[in-house]
Amino acid sequence: MAAVAREQVRDLIEGLPSESLQELVRFIELLRFRGGQEAKAPVVEGELLGYVDRVEQEDAERAQALLELSRLRKIPLAALLTDFGLVSDA
Repeated sequence: MAAVAREQVRDLIEGLPSESLQELVRFIELLRFRGGQEAKAPVVEGELLGYVDRVEQEDAERAQALLELSRLRKIPLAALLTDFGLVSDA
């Protein structure tokens, strides 16, 4: 199917007046550019989701560590967070 389409495109291009060829080239470059941008979008989205997962995992580990530290120090978690300046005393 692709080979037939390519032949049709060649035939159509050969039938174009020379002044239209430059416009056709710009259009094809635009299509290539847009196709490349669409291909990059899933990669960027995947990387972003990976970062979000990593931050969420690190937040969970940090919360677990703070809970453990408050247990070891035998102080309420709220007091520990205040001591570290992570929450206001208000």
